Amino acid sequence: MRSLHSGFVSGVAVLGALSLSACATKEDIAKAVAPVDAQAQANAAEISRTQSELASTQGALNNQGDQLGKVGGQVDQLGGQVSSLNGQVGRIGATAQEALDRAKAAGVLAEGKFMYSVVLTDDSIKFPANKAQLTPEAQARLGSARRAGHPPAGREQERLSGDSGLRRRHRLAAGQ
Repeated sequence: MRSLHSGFVSGVAVLGALSLSACATKEDIAKAVAPVDAQAQANAAEISRTQSELASTQGALNNQGDQLGKVGGQVDQLGGQVSSLNGQVGRIGATAQEALDRAKAAGVLAEGKFMYSVVLTDDSIKFPANKAQLTPEAQARLGSARRAGHPPAGREQERLSGDSGLRRRHRLAAGQ
């Protein structure tokens, strides 16, 4: 725009100088005005190109604005879903806490009412790997325990009394 203005001013100055001399011909005027006219046409083309780029940029900005609007709507929708899920998690946590409280209360009520006993703790008789037959030594040991009617000597039997909740150990082999 500035170059258009300066070209116009120089053209007017040339025309003014020629008109004062009073010897100007059409050719002299055409020669003097030609550079100014060329500059004006170049400036007009530049203005047109700049306006076209501006319109293109404005269209791209409008598209991006539309896309941002859509993304904003999606963010709002996801925020609502997160809020809903937070409420569900809170309700599930409360339900879990209630279940834990009921389980603890049931454990307190049931305390001392179960009968627990270990009948045989002898693990010296074992089957060999991948076999269904006991070794002769293990068969003899099992047979002696069966004839005696209790586990092999030195093993314990443990009972938990249902009413008192106390554990009593009995040494079967010692006859206590």
